[in-house]
Amino acid sequence: MKNQILGTTALVVAAATPFAAFAQSAAPTSSDVAQVDEIVVTGSYRRSLEQAVDIKRKGVGFSDSIVATDVANFPEQNLAEALQRIPGVTIERNRGLGQRVSVRGLPSEFTFVTINGLATASGSGGRDVEFDIFASEIIQQVTVQKSPRAADEEGGIAGSVNISTARPFDYEGRRVVASAEGAYNSISEKTDPKLSFLASDTWGDWGGLVSFSSARRTNRTDSESGINFRPLTRFLATSTGARGAQAQAVLARDAGVVVQNRANTAETDRIIFQDKVGDRAYLNTQDQWGGAVSLQYRPSSNFSLAFDALIGRYETTEDQYDAAAYSASSRSTL
Repeated sequence: MKNQILGTTALVVAAATPFAAFAQSAAPTSSDVAQVDEIVVTGSYRRSLEQAVDIKRKGVGFSDSIVATDVANFPEQNLAEALQRIPGVTIERNRGLGQRVSVRGLPSEFTFVTINGLATASGSGGRDVEFDIFASEIIQQVTVQKSPRAADEEGGIAGSVNISTARPFDYEGRRVVASAEGAYNSISEKTDPKLSFLASDTWGDWGGLVSFSSARRTNRTDSESGINFRPLTRFLATSTGARGAQAQAVLARDAGVVVQNRANTAETDRIIFQDKVGDRAYLNTQDQWGGAVSLQYRPSSNFSLAFDALIGRYETTEDQYDAAAYSASSRSTL
């Protein structure tokens, strides 16, 4: 079959060759030249990379940045998932979802985090910041500073993570973007929705922006746990009295194991039994939502005032189902 296809292709090319030579004999006129308008591509992933390189070039020290020019350019579940794209940054996961960020291999509590230049309080009870509360859709730019600078605040031994939310003048004119996603989990048999919305507009020197994101994620984990084996010495000991004799009789009746001397630990230690076996199912539901509001005044390209408000919530609910069979407390069955 391959030989037939190649032969047909060669025939078509050979037949078209004389017509191509004949067409070249006539010079094209001005009316035959097609006028191609300028093509402008905006909101591309390549443009995001160019902006990130510009930020790194203008920065002092070692730093890397990610820039999302459009909503959902980086389709991660949260901000921690987006930060793992940066070299030298690793994340810690909880139930498969990115939660904490480590820079240069140091623990996450040594990373200093700011939002729009302000230090971020931790919601974990320690020094580290849990990034699962931040939706990636409401973030415009993240810069990871890996080397210290004199202008940096103290606290970032490993480095600093500078988060910038979206502002009106980050976009040209009016922009309204909405997205809806759905993911089906075959184990939990649930469909997880993810919604995001952004509206921005500018009026002369003023601009306003509103963004919102909501997502739900369901997980199910099935496991087998609690398989323990123990020797029967403590059940067959002579100090147990009638219970030890009962265990000796059950061994002979059900297992065919005859214990000659219950006081001989060398004989009883070789007899083991299964203490417990169980199956567990974990059903975990994670609800995340976040919103941002920005009002910006920019009379010139070198001066601007902005009011930013950011709110987020992350809630997780887990149900655990445990079905187990115990035999450690029973002398009548083994």
